[in-house]
Amino acid sequence: MFILDEKILEPFDILLVRFPDDETSLKIRETCNSEYSHAIIYLGNGSFIEGVEPIVSLFSYHRYYFPDLDNVKVLRLNEETKSKLNSTETETALRRLSYCNYSKRLLYYIKKRTIREDVIKIFFANKTWQGGIVCTSLITLPYYAGGIDISKKNEPFYAHFGDIERYENFVDVTAIVFKQIDEGELNNETFDYLTTYRTGSLLEKQLLSSE
Repeated sequence: MFILDEKILEPFDILLVRFPDDETSLKIRETCNSEYSHAIIYLGNGSFIEGVEPIVSLFSYHRYYFPDLDNVKVLRLNEETKSKLNSTETETALRRLSYCNYSKRLLYYIKKRTIREDVIKIFFANKTWQGGIVCTSLITLPYYAGGIDISKKNEPFYAHFGDIERYENFVDVTAIVFKQIDEGELNNETFDYLTTYRTGSLLEKQLLSSE
């Protein structure tokens, strides 16, 4: 099994995850022409930001493990592109998103390209997002605020998993940000990340696992 290595992680690293046995995950992957259906972003100092219905939440790097690396990929900007990213603006935009509601139903508005115009105008004016978000938004909106347009169309609010996965300025750092450990090295507060999706609630899974 594998856990994330805080010493190797860098701010704004992206975890892409698929849940191989989940029908919703499969449909999202098919719609987005991607291998993945969930995205998580590293804030720094051991903390990740993740969208989990109904809100955006925070979790520590040591909270979860992956049984293998078949269903996760970690992406990072290459050095040249990273030098162009305004990390202060990116972090500010990312922290602001913690006040947004999160819902998978918003994927419909992204697919139909029907996000409200006033929400879009406010974002372009001051890099503040006042609408709901999905997990791709947690990646594309802060990156756009920092000067990197993953959508390539000045439409970070419509970018999806396929856009993130195939963005040419990301490099795959999966092999270096994880370290392999034995089961005996896990503590009682570390959970298999892939099992959290089945209950629909991280808190529910954590409670059940601790009983």
